[in-house]
Amino acid sequence: MVSILLVAKRQGAIAMVKSIMDDLVTQAGFRISSQLYAKVLKAASK
Repeated sequence: MVSILLVAKRQGAIAMVKSIMDDLVTQAGFRISSQLYAKVLKAASK
């Protein structure tokens, strides 16, 4: 799931990965470790 977000960000389909990940966690019950969360945000900012 998170890799799809990164691809979408790189292709310009989405502007912000963080807001989508936050919604997945709070609204959809998506579980992600804090370490992976941080790695994804770092990768998205590159």
